[in-house]
Amino acid sequence: MEGERIIKNKKLLYFCHQPNLNDIQGSIEKHNKHSIVDLKNVMIIWPDEISPTVCSPNNLSELNKVVDTNVITIVDRIKNKNNITRIAGHINRSGQNFLVGSTPFLDKPQFPDMSNLYDLRGNKKTTVHTIGRERYLSTERLNRKTVWSESIALVAIVFSYLGFTVEGFGVPDQKTNENTVQFIINNP
Repeated sequence: MEGERIIKNKKLLYFCHQPNLNDIQGSIEKHNKHSIVDLKNVMIIWPDEISPTVCSPNNLSELNKVVDTNVITIVDRIKNKNNITRIAGHINRSGQNFLVGSTPFLDKPQFPDMSNLYDLRGNKKTTVHTIGRERYLSTERLNRKTVWSESIALVAIVFSYLGFTVEGFGVPDQKTNENTVQFIINNP
């Protein structure tokens, strides 16, 4: 991204998947294996892939060098919910943790406290079960009473570890083509 440009006073949206950008006017830049669209009052970021390398504390801390905020809104796909919902917590059932082998990092502890990971503003909140991309996209039958997510547990802990206040939103599969960005901006 054009050197080390600092982006100020913008809402930072981190999508765990490539967002639908049909209605968004802005050029896509690359920085540390992430795509970034810098709009008037929001910056949208998504990784090339959700992996321990791309979403490591080291790599995500490099993103922190180009933004001037400590609040991040993470957007993930979910199943078994009909509306966009605020995520209040997660259960990581993916079999991965991107902090393992990466801590301690800088002046951070080896075993961080993750008990208050998400900002809990708003009314409709849910806890999701993160199962990773492969299981999420498979045809495997999943319990219909559980809200499943693709990746939020994997990246939320890294951002929290780096000192970000984490907001989470889950977007149902059938709504991923709607203007999710506008909804989230209008529902802080």
